Amino acid sequence: MTARWKWLLLAAVLASGGGELVARFYLGLGDPPLSQAHPTIEYLFEPNQRVHRFGNLFATNRYGMRSADFPPQKQQPRELRILVFGDSVVNGGNLTDQSRLATTLLQEKLAATLNRPVIVGNISAGSWGPPNQLAYLRQFGWLDADIVVLVLSSSDYDDAPSFEPLNPLTHPTQAPLSALWEGLTRYLPRFIGRAAVNEAGVVPDVARVPNKRDIEVCAAAEREFFAAARAGGVEALLLQHWTASELQSHRALPGYEANQRIALDAGVPVADDSAQLESALKSGRNPFRDDIHLNDAGQAVLRELLLNQLQAHFSQTLTATSASR
Repeated sequence: MTARWKWLLLAAVLASGGGELVARFYLGLGDPPLSQAHPTIEYLFEPNQRVHRFGNLFATNRYGMRSADFPPQKQQPRELRILVFGDSVVNGGNLTDQSRLATTLLQEKLAATLNRPVIVGNISAGSWGPPNQLAYLRQFGWLDADIVVLVLSSSDYDDAPSFEPLNPLTHPTQAPLSALWEGLTRYLPRFIGRAAVNEAGVVPDVARVPNKRDIEVCAAAEREFFAAARAGGVEALLLQHWTASELQSHRALPGYEANQRIALDAGVPVADDSAQLESALKSGRNPFRDDIHLNDAGQAVLRELLLNQLQAHFSQTLTATSASR
């Protein structure tokens, strides 16, 4: 090997090593949260993960929730358990640190104000709809919950699972070869126009044309979800999330009324975050990361709304000291 080639090889090695360091420690790549396919849920996060992504902690417990771990049954009668089901809005994604999730903030606030042990489970994944959430419930059960909150957007009324192979751009199932390799294969394409991938590594949803079958599948799942809560003695709440474009037009999409009607027919109280999000916008605190997802300010708004709704509808449960079921 000539001296020239040796220098070229050394330069390539140094460039590769430097690129790896930049990609891993400056950009926060190389350690994405991993998902796994599931025969009925479609997919969920792998359990017991603890990764740092873009400088943010992303952790899952034994159930694949983005929450601290807890046993299936309460450890003492005074413990309060709340399960919050949702999609990427509730999950927060790679750009939200675990400590700034609405569910984490809610758990801390309730524990401090109620002076009792509190568990708030964050049961969510990107693009989940009512059938995914119902399938998760069937798989894991209520886990001794007292209250369940189902967070839906208008688009969830026809968000039925497809059970297609997981897209590595949106739901990686294994760690990349290196941080540099992930940057080149997962993120570089968005800068050169080959794929529309946002900062979280997620391909934005292409606008779907709702079809009758998907609407019926989602409606049936939502009805069964609330029926299961009643049968299990779990108090339920539907909270609907408005997008920035819905707020701008002052008009919710058709799925809003469909979801609300199902909940009211089941005797489940309903609420939405439109007023709180509009108030944040008017005060100069933009709560949105994009049209639908919440940033840290938005997660704080969601926490406050959850707290207010729980106090309004379930005050006796919040302050009770009933024995564990």
